[in-house]
Amino acid sequence: MACYFVAQAFQGTEDANRGYRTLVVTHGPHKTLQVARGLFAISAVGGLALIVSGWLPRVCVVLAPALWWVDRWLVDWMRQADGGRERHARVFTKRLFYSALMCLSVVLCDYVWDSAQAQPVAGLSTTRGRPTDRPLLPPHEMRGWERDNGGHFLTH
Repeated sequence: MACYFVAQAFQGTEDANRGYRTLVVTHGPHKTLQVARGLFAISAVGGLALIVSGWLPRVCVVLAPALWWVDRWLVDWMRQADGGRERHARVFTKRLFYSALMCLSVVLCDYVWDSAQAQPVAGLSTTRGRPTDRPLLPPHEMRGWERDNGGHFLTH
């Protein structure tokens, strides 16, 4: 949702000329970026809460500086009296993209590490526990269990 308002912030003149009543037209670019920053903060805090609570892999907490990095750009952008230019939105988008790429890299590393350590992968070993419908065996033991049960995960 934050990106929707970020996309408006620099194009107030164009929106006004088209007769649109977007937030940037009615309240200006500074207010539009404040709303975008608030929505981004809600997302960031929500994501961090999921990490701290264990719903997401805790290793993802190393990405907190990326959130700060994106937020700092929004603060700098808000200092532009005219709402900035398209370049500001492009840099914001690039920072979000790089942050997402870092997130995927960290999660992939966590996945590979857990797999190499014969631990449940893909977030199944978070503090919230494993789903009850999954076998609780390490991969090497699981292979033997599958062999003994004819290759079936669930036996009736």
